Amino acid sequence: MFQLGIKWYHIIKAIRIKIEIEKSTKLTTTALIGIIKRGKYTFDTRLALLTRLLLHSDKA
Repeated sequence: MFQLGIKWYHIIKAIRIKIEIEKSTKLTTTALIGIIKRGKYTFDTRLALLTRLLLHSDKA
């Protein structure tokens, strides 16, 4: 099998460690709250705060 003076530079064993990625669905379900999808249209039903700019009066 092994001979003197030979250095193996290839991996002989197959990699048996499977790297598993844990997928989280919490972020996905949290983001979907308040969103309605109908076909290609997406409606955002969250309440948005209305902001108004105050107009400066001419006297000031």
